[in-house]
Amino acid sequence: MKDVARFPSAAEIAEEAREALRRSPESPKEHFDRLVRLGWINTRGEVTKLLGGDAEPETNNSTPPGSS
Repeated sequence: MKDVARFPSAAEIAEEAREALRRSPESPKEHFDRLVRLGWINTRGEVTKLLGGDAEPETNNSTPPGSS
């Protein structure tokens, strides 16, 4: 059983995220495009205001030319 009172380290969080991405059926591009469509990041990879970042969500669902 994990110790729920202990917060994970940055390295542990990063490893968990890497493992989740390895198990994902999406390609990295599909994952990126989905996050843009959700409004979580813009096509430059900047976190949007929706999640506390500074970037504006993009209303179009396409990525800029040459980014594929």
